[in-house]
Amino acid sequence: MVGVAVGSRYEPENLSGVSHFIEHMSFKGSKKRPTPSKVNDFINDIGGIYNAYTDKELTAYHVKISSDHLVEVLDYLSDNLINPINSKEEFNREKNVVIEDIKMHKDRPMEEVIELFEENIFTEKSLGRRIAGTVESVRKIKHEELLEFEQDHYIAENIVVVICGNLGNLTEEKVVCEAEKYFTAKSGKKSEIITSGTLDVAREVSGQRKTEQTNLIIGFAGPGLRDLEDRYAFKILAEILGGSSSSRMFVEVREKLGLAYAAETEHIAYSDAGSLVTLANVAHENIEKASRAIINEYRKIVKDGPKDEEIKRAKELMKSAISIGMEDSENLAESLMRMEIIHEKLMAPEEVIAKFEEVTAKDVIRVAKKYINFDKMLVSVVGPFLDDKKLKKILNG
Repeated sequence: MVGVAVGSRYEPENLSGVSHFIEHMSFKGSKKRPTPSKVNDFINDIGGIYNAYTDKELTAYHVKISSDHLVEVLDYLSDNLINPINSKEEFNREKNVVIEDIKMHKDRPMEEVIELFEENIFTEKSLGRRIAGTVESVRKIKHEELLEFEQDHYIAENIVVVICGNLGNLTEEKVVCEAEKYFTAKSGKKSEIITSGTLDVAREVSGQRKTEQTNLIIGFAGPGLRDLEDRYAFKILAEILGGSSSSRMFVEVREKLGLAYAAETEHIAYSDAGSLVTLANVAHENIEKASRAIINEYRKIVKDGPKDEEIKRAKELMKSAISIGMEDSENLAESLMRMEIIHEKLMAPEEVIAKFEEVTAKDVIRVAKKYINFDKMLVSVVGPFLDDKKLKKILNG
């Protein structure tokens, strides 16, 4: 897995979506494999699986392959990323594909409700912006602008190479030597993010859409991944609220009230900012009832704190998720890449588990009171029958 420390958060407003566009162009021809078909045929001919994704703070390219072909894959990945052809013809053709990709995701209401939430919870525009940009912003990106942005950011200082699994006949020293050979050709200045800001007033946002259900998020700003004081307790808080079928939101909204198939709470986090979100998809007529139930669970955890058995269960779930995740080489590679780029610190699984074990009930109460602030609550809704009065009523609890 090759991680590049650049994503939508690093883009100027006039180039919104360019990082995702560059990811697409990595499949469109390189110095050694000058056409899209040659790029695809090479990896298929050696039995590999190749894919990529763009995030707000990084872009990742990953290959799963027999260890016999490890050096070939390093050559392949570096050629795609360091020596792309980026022809104007392919640029113009792929622009239409990127636009259709944006439309496809916008047609998914569960994704749209999260996009609306993040656009409004983060006041620093680039962090709140959509990863792929908009149809309008992508249409305006010029060929030379994409080339310049890639030249500035696809450099050795921004690249992390992670190799997990069987190294075949190679030693670790030989693998490191090969990685350095292929990925240190271009040098420059490491990318830097702008410090984020978060919503400081309660509000609601909505998107009118013809859907079978109303998609609802109720949440608050939260700590980032580099916040070592709060992030572990905050993750336990999110787990207690809505991380499993034993969680408060799931039991209340699904099991007791029967309002939704699921009600999930998650800590969505970036390097220096994050959010606590509870997501539920409900019948249109049940939006107020579901909202009341979700807000009530937030109020109860702030007022009364967690039970001992809830903390114990949350820790066991976190421990299990980490341990099971480490059994898959792709999950392990992604975890290490994100630690290096976003956390800026590598931690062994045992160290992370130890951090969760240290969390106490007092820690959970402290972060609940600190971040669950109803004067700064954000309600995001996507559905067909959105009444302003109803949304205001939800916002007022």
